[in-house]
Amino acid sequence: MARKTGTCRPAALLPLMMLALALCAGCFRGGTGGRRTHQDPFAPKTVKSDVLTSFSLTVNGYFEALDLNGGFAFEAAVDPEGAVAGRYTYTPEYSDFQFNTFVFTADAAFLSEVQKIVRAYDFAALNGGYGETIGIPEGLGYALEAKYDSGERISCSDNAFNEIPKEAVAALHALFYRESGAERYYDTDRLQNVRYAVYRDGACVYDASVRELPDGTAAWSIYEKNAGAQENVSRSGTADAEVLAEIDAFCGAYALFGIPEYPRSDPGQNVHISLLYGKEEVQIRNNWDCTPEQGEAMLALRELIDRVAADGP
Repeated sequence: MARKTGTCRPAALLPLMMLALALCAGCFRGGTGGRRTHQDPFAPKTVKSDVLTSFSLTVNGYFEALDLNGGFAFEAAVDPEGAVAGRYTYTPEYSDFQFNTFVFTADAAFLSEVQKIVRAYDFAALNGGYGETIGIPEGLGYALEAKYDSGERISCSDNAFNEIPKEAVAALHALFYRESGAERYYDTDRLQNVRYAVYRDGACVYDASVRELPDGTAAWSIYEKNAGAQENVSRSGTADAEVLAEIDAFCGAYALFGIPEYPRSDPGQNVHISLLYGKEEVQIRNNWDCTPEQGEAMLALRELIDRVAADGP
């Protein structure tokens, strides 16, 4: 196909450029410090329907009622067969762990319960509002989208600030936490997740984890930087969840919890060990400033995790 050519007329384009700039100026206000906000003038602030067909909310912050600091993802939608497919994820702030997403199926009444929360806390009042702060990390603020059988929708987001009432988040958490099965998974004191990482001069050279999955098995993964080869090595697989009980017994037997923590600014080779018991996270940070026995125990724990990988598929 021949490429079309023509003569560019800057004078003719100038009115279009001025119009585009005027539209942008009208849509976005603020701008100080890289901050932009936009309110869709056509987004209604009320919704007539009470029949949700899909709901998605990601939200981050500290929620006093739950005594939890981190991010939530609540998702639910009607599937082709009329049931509701849902997902729930909670990721603690500053956590070393990869957390599970709980997938579940519920009846249509579940979205009716979600809609009661949407209505009670007037989510529609936020409709069409968008905020963006340039240059900040991901994982902040909130994003909401709700769709109805009437064709109505609620859509709003802000990558820096959370506009969703914290009481509403607590109500959604209670609903999704129970329905997804996460309640049975997290309300425990057994070891469910372990991560072992080695840093050399600030760079991660070894990163291994073993975590319990909702189905009762365990998933493991290991990353090694230049492990005697030209390229980095990454491996992953599954194992029996009993390996986590074995790791927990090992940590208790060798008193790993008594290892002193090193200053965060300390260079050299450092070991990060993190263990998750239900909702309680235990962290061990050390640069080998410990007793010889504790140093041997840290090396032995790494060998134990490596053996889990070696025995896996």
